[in-house]
Order: sequence, then structure tokens, then C-alpha cells
Amino acid sequence: MPEDAASPVAAIDAALLATIATENIDAKVRLFEKNGQLDGNPQANVRDIASAVHAAGGITDDEYAQLSNRNILRDQVIAVDDFPRDMAPAGTREKPSMRQVA
Repeated sequence: MPEDAASPVAAIDAALLATIATENIDAKVRLFEKNGQLDGNPQANVRDIASAVHAAGGITDDEYAQLSNRNILRDQVIAVDDFPRDMAPAGTREKPSMRQVA
């Protein structure tokens, strides 16, 4: 893993590790949903399902915290527009020159 925790590669690595670490919790969430325990629950959507399962007692506080952390890391990676195109850490890139349009 890169030493600079703010680098895009470090963000990807952290999200991957968190995703692998929460695979069993995700399986519990899917099973909870598959068994119909969230039928009619408006929070049973992709974005809020962990919260819905947690509120219904399907996962523990610790498991919910792990999923929440994983989601934050995932969202950082998905925000690709925040990464420089060359994947260079912030502060190491040359600033683009300002050209005037005629």
C-alpha cells in the first residue's frame, strides 16, 4: 500500500481491503433481505439497506460500523473526478498554465 494515505492508489487499496473484510456481513444483509424481513421497508434500497438491516436487528452495531466505513471508502474511490488524471498525489503536479483566449 502506498505510504501517502491520501493518494488515489491508497484509497483504492483501503476500499478493496474493507470490501473483502465485509463480505460475510454483506452475505448476512442479502440473506436478511432474501428472507423477506425488509418487505415494505422504504430503506431497503441499495444506498440504505445496511441501515435498514441494522435497525431491524439483522446485524450488530460493529458490523454496521464496518459496512458504513466500507461505504465511505467506496464512495471516495467512486468520486473519480476528485483524482488527478495522472494519479499523482496532490501537491506533486505542475499547475496548468493559464492561457488567455483571444
